[in-house]
Amino acid sequence: MCAASKRCYVSVFFGNMKYEVMEISEDLEFQEQLTNAEILFWHFVKTKKEPPEFISFENFNSKEFTDGETIIPILARK
Repeated sequence: MCAASKRCYVSVFFGNMKYEVMEISEDLEFQEQLTNAEILFWHFVKTKKEPPEFISFENFNSKEFTDGETIIPILARK
C-alpha cells in the first residue's frame, strides 16, 4: 500500500526452534477498507465526536457510514 509492491516477505522466528518466511500478497479490497476506516477515524477526530463503541469492519465496504444520527460520506483521498 505504501511501497506500491505487489507482495512482501516476512521473516518469523517461533521461539528458537522454528523459522519461517511468509509471502504476503497485495489485497486491494482490504486496503480500501483500511483507507475507509482511516477516513472515518479522522472524521471523528476533527468533529470531536465520540465514535460508536463497535464498528464492524464489513461496514467499510460502502462509501458512507451512519453513526445513528448522521450519514458520514467516506470519500477517497487523492
